[in-house]
Amino acid sequence: MIMKSTRTWASSAVLALCLPSSVFANNSKESPYDLVMRSMRRSFSVNVVAVISNRDSMDGSWGLVQVIRDKTGHIRKSILAPAKHRGIESVDDGERSLTYIPQEKQLLDQDSAFSLPNDVQLRTELAKKNYVFKIESKPKVADKLTFCISAEPKAKEMDVRRYYIDPVTAYPLRLETVSADGDVSVIYTTKSVSYPKKIAANTFEIETKGPFRRMTYSRPTSVDSVGEVKIKLGFTPLIPEGLPFGFKVQEMQINQSPEWKSLVIRMTDGLVRATAYQFRSAGAPAVKTLDPSTVQDVRGIRIMLITDLNKVVTDRLMAAFLSSADDIHPIVMGLRSQPSNLDQRLELNAVSGTLAILDKSPTKARFCRTLSVVDRTSVKNRSF
Repeated sequence: MIMKSTRTWASSAVLALCLPSSVFANNSKESPYDLVMRSMRRSFSVNVVAVISNRDSMDGSWGLVQVIRDKTGHIRKSILAPAKHRGIESVDDGERSLTYIPQEKQLLDQDSAFSLPNDVQLRTELAKKNYVFKIESKPKVADKLTFCISAEPKAKEMDVRRYYIDPVTAYPLRLETVSADGDVSVIYTTKSVSYPKKIAANTFEIETKGPFRRMTYSRPTSVDSVGEVKIKLGFTPLIPEGLPFGFKVQEMQINQSPEWKSLVIRMTDGLVRATAYQFRSAGAPAVKTLDPSTVQDVRGIRIMLITDLNKVVTDRLMAAFLSSADDIHPIVMGLRSQPSNLDQRLELNAVSGTLAILDKSPTKARFCRTLSVVDRTSVKNRSF
């Protein structure tokens, strides 16, 4: 069976990668800040075929992903390595995203990240406020000349970010972070890249093999007030008066699924994102995240913060939420990634935010129910 895109296929539930969102002709007078911001937009002017090596933020292992993207926005991603994940593919048309996982005989159908409200203006304003941009060097990556632009945070606790961008296309080819101690971590790097004039239309089709289960997910509902959250979820959320390091709340959403009623709070400082989930701790299901997370309980509410920021920054973000409680007696919850003594558990893909209740009973189908949750936390380096 062939799954064909109807518009523009662009991001993936399990192959999310911090990929370029715009490409324009280079302006020699362009500032380093402007070049970084152009690399994050959503429009395109060239076709791209690239092979990218990306690091798993959970275990540090490396994978290879082929990315094919045309100038209208169609994207196809295919995992090449590791071998156990080879064959996982995704396409996205700007409205819906499909990810085929042959190992599980599953097809994930969810909202495209590009169907969400455009947040470029907020992110550009915050980035300019929170970082200083400068060109450090002009090295080659994948045989392409790049500008290595450092984004130095005004908050010393934050890591420096280095963007290696093709100045002609504004396509980012490498991303590194540098800690306060000078430790360099490569998030992703491009092994090969080309800008072909044409890409065949059938490139953006997924061919499935044999029977499969199609699982459909939708975004949570946006919410504007604490009162509305209390009415719909049955608890008063912990909303800090302010966030540290220049972070701002982008959006609050609620998931009203009976299996996991929760509040979703999305935050950014312009370049980095973080997402906080809040839900009742009593009877809460075990949640597996595919990205680094910190969990604490306070006043009957469990807060799960998902981000790949360093520990100092993560702890300060969590403290901002805890400080909004009247009496703070947090309990650190060491959630196991693979709870073996539960008949059911929740699995959260923090890249896409898709959730599914997994039934561990051998006599039942593995995916017995799905939840309407999609979390677009920006994670640069997932290979599933």
